[in-house]
This record gives sequence, C-alpha cells and structure tokens, in this order.
Amino acid sequence: MLSAGLVKLVVVDDYKAQLWAKVFPKIVPHPEAAVHTGGEVAAMLRKDSPLLQAELAAFVKTHGKGTVFGNTRGPQVHGSTRFVKPATSTAEVAKYERTVKLFQTYGDKYGLDHLLLMAQGYQESRLDQTVKSPVGAIGVMQVMPATAKDLAVGDVGELDANIHAGVKYIRFMVDKYYADEPMDDVNKALFAFASYNAGPARVRAAPQGSGGQGPEPEHLVPQRRHDRRRTHRRRDRDLRLQHLQVLRRLPAPRRRRRGETEGEGRAQEGRVAPPAWEA
Repeated sequence: MLSAGLVKLVVVDDYKAQLWAKVFPKIVPHPEAAVHTGGEVAAMLRKDSPLLQAELAAFVKTHGKGTVFGNTRGPQVHGSTRFVKPATSTAEVAKYERTVKLFQTYGDKYGLDHLLLMAQGYQESRLDQTVKSPVGAIGVMQVMPATAKDLAVGDVGELDANIHAGVKYIRFMVDKYYADEPMDDVNKALFAFASYNAGPARVRAAPQGSGGQGPEPEHLVPQRRHDRRRTHRRRDRDLRLQHLQVLRRLPAPRRRRRGETEGEGRAQEGRVAPPAWEA
C-alpha cells in the first residue's frame, strides 16, 4: 500500500523498512525520524500462560539473538529478499496470466473458487511449474506422483494436468472429510486447503488439542466416531497403566526362606491378588 501510494507514511521496525526498501524501490526509509529507539523484538502472549511462556523461554535460549542459530539465521531472514518478492512484478503477473484460465476452468468444474485455488498454488510453488520438492512433489500444485496416478488426470509434469490434479484432490477432500460438517462452502474449502499439506487427520485432531482456547465449536470439525473410540481405548490404557504403577509401589515379594513353602511365603507377604484384566 505504501509503495502503491495508497498511504503516504507508515511507522515500522527499522529492519522491516530496510528489507522492504529492497523489494519496492519507491519506499524510502527515514531513520532520522525514529519515534522510538532502544526497543527489543519480543513475543507477546496472554496473561497466566506459564506453560507457553516456559516453551518460548526455552526456544529463545537456544535460538535467540546471541546464539549460534540466531546469529546465523537472523541476518539471513531479516536481510534476505528471498521470501518477500513483489507479487505484482512483471514476472509474477506473467505467471498469473499463464495459469488463471486453467484455475477458472477447473474451479468451475469442481465448484471451487478459482482465486482461492490460485492462492493455494502460489503458496505451494509461486505458480512455478518447474518446482520440485525434496520429497518429489511436482509443479504448481506440488502433486505427488502416487497421488496423481490415483487421480488419473494425465501427466502432472504438464501445467494443465498438474493444476487439474491439485483442484480435483481438493474437491476430493471436501467431499470425503468435510461434506457433512456444519460449515459453509468457503470454510469447507479452507479446511481442505489446510489438509492439503497437513493432512486431514491432523486438521481433524486440532480441535482436540485447543484446550478450549480455539475457535467457536461451529467452526471446528466434530470428532469422528472412530476417533472417539480411539480416545476411549487410550483412556482405558492409561487407567491400566495407573493400576500397574500402584501395584509396583507395593512392597516387593520377599524371598522364600529355606524350607518355607510357597503358600507360607505368600501368607507372610500379604501379597495382593492381581486384577482380573492382568491375570
């Protein structure tokens, strides 16, 4: 917005101004007009969150400024323009124009918003069909060859088939995992986008780990029946482990004295019989 002239002035951290000035030549930093100096970058968290605070403190201790990680990665992240390329540059606009018709075609075919699909493609590969991930995912939509074979849309090494495969797979996830959930079509698509990389199992499990601090219930995917059965089995297992721990805290069996029968030894020890499920 600043580079486009929609706003005339913004106040940001100095390292952000220096970084974006490398991306947008029209941005001119003015360090002499600093409104605050001597500040530090820190994480913000809500009050009464001791566990989160402890986790952050442990992370900063090994990854913060002054550590090997912080001293090597910090300058790379704050000074590199690798991750902040202008989306409206000539090269980026050319990629948009080369792919938009395909996203419109397959978005209409599978009932998905083509701009959301393009955003997913841009996140996956910057709309670059030549990209190949270390694990073998291919093209604009980063489709795995095994997945492409199941989708039966042709050679995903080609741009058309690659986009077709990605959109078809998103439609598949919407229909299989989120079709009956109490959400509108946009949110179903967004859940499918989240599942595109993370996997539907992790996305479905996310509400269970929110500790009541997550989104409202109507925006969460209900726990599946088989997930509930798995939870019951886990609780049963934990209960059994607790019983075992109690038994282990009992006095250890005494060694039988010479000439003592097994029954006499048990009577003196007062040994507790094991529960039926352990027998």
